[in-house]
Amino acid sequence: MDGQQALEREKQMIMQLNSGLAQISDVVKQVKAQSEKQLKDLAQSSFEGIQESVGRMNAISDGIKLKQSVLEGTLADLVVKMDTLQDQAIKHARMTNETLAKEVTRIEKVMGTLESFSKLQISELRKDITAVK
Repeated sequence: MDGQQALEREKQMIMQLNSGLAQISDVVKQVKAQSEKQLKDLAQSSFEGIQESVGRMNAISDGIKLKQSVLEGTLADLVVKMDTLQDQAIKHARMTNETLAKEVTRIEKVMGTLESFSKLQISELRKDITAVK
């Protein structure tokens, strides 16, 4: 009977071992399922975060492009205004130079006329003085 009891004990130990292994297997399956769920949740959360970041970056990029477009338009307007101012300044300078040249010519004529008149008056005055003597 000792052999039979030893066999029974071994059988019980094997059953306990199988039971323990089954419990370990169940725990491993639960841990695996839980890890898969957590990994899936983490992947989904990361994906959503990346999508949100991409959306923000696209919005920022669009805003920058819009501002750049506005600045380029403003710059083009300023260039046109500067060209217009330059053209007007050149036109004004030419007109001023022409007017000054005309005025100088007119003043020279007036001075020439005054000089001739003065010489004539001096000449007549000399004649009068000579006649009185």
